[in-house]
Amino acid sequence: MLGRVWHPLGGGGPADAKGRRSAIAPLPLDHLHLLVGVVSARSGGESIQPRQLSVGEHDVVCGHDTERRKPHPDPLQLGLTRLGIAPHDVEYNSATGLLFASVESSAAGNGVVVIDPQTKMVVDNIPTSARNSHWLAVPESGSTCVVSHKEAPIITVMDLTSRKVVGTVDLPGGAEEVDISADGRWIFAAAPHQTAPAPESHGPSRLVKIDATSLTVVGDIELPSANSALRAGSHGNVYVSQLTPVWGKFGASSGALHVIDSDSMSLTATVQLDLESFTIREAPDGATVCVANLGSGTVNVVDLAHFQVVRTLDCSRDKESPLGGTHGLSFVS
Repeated sequence: MLGRVWHPLGGGGPADAKGRRSAIAPLPLDHLHLLVGVVSARSGGESIQPRQLSVGEHDVVCGHDTERRKPHPDPLQLGLTRLGIAPHDVEYNSATGLLFASVESSAAGNGVVVIDPQTKMVVDNIPTSARNSHWLAVPESGSTCVVSHKEAPIITVMDLTSRKVVGTVDLPGGAEEVDISADGRWIFAAAPHQTAPAPESHGPSRLVKIDATSLTVVGDIELPSANSALRAGSHGNVYVSQLTPVWGKFGASSGALHVIDSDSMSLTATVQLDLESFTIREAPDGATVCVANLGSGTVNVVDLAHFQVVRTLDCSRDKESPLGGTHGLSFVS
């Protein structure tokens, strides 16, 4: 219940033990510029309005709108899609103790949201001029944030002390995931935008190296199409995963992990993986890399000493969803 307010006198419900009667009072939320979603089990074309909420833009998902009803998450996901609410990437920074989340284009705006995980409160928002703030990277120092926008032909660089955009880097064709080297000197981006609905006219897939101070491209290496996720490692390596989109036009017959030497921007090794290789995380000891495979619902563990798969974790797959396989990864210690 969002709007139950107790009034000492009057009201529409029965009195409680203290003689108070309950009433539902409107919550004035217009000034907060919030988007509100309501999920109801009602169906059959009934008119449902969030009467207890004084809001602007809102969406109501009824029982007949989805095959699976609440408490299944399908109605909630539909409401978020209709409202254009799509936070995507999240980074926790231990130096600042803050969470940074990228927010894709919506009526509420787009950019990076700063969250205090202790209070569970949004403490700031850093807007970007480019739509679709999709991927982000924050170095250990917590001083900078780099954001890619997929379709937009730039990446955005933010200063996290002033919490303002301080520059952009032109990348024709857009970019997929970005990351920052451990020493903070280099930014790496997978370019161009290659996942659906990327046009077939896009240029070849490549890993781009950017000077984090001058914000200029200083090197690149062409890779087999199509690549989306990457990670800067602790040994001067950059890891890029090769997709095998089961619903799109791009990709090879199987997934792969490309290991690139970041100094020379040359290919060190390619390791064949399961279908549609995606998110990458290096183990804390730097001995192995884990890669999530969307198409097969597995995680391949790659030994970096011999560049071979030493273990495969079967994480199952929701075959009803194109993104139902293993997706996000994180090491917890």
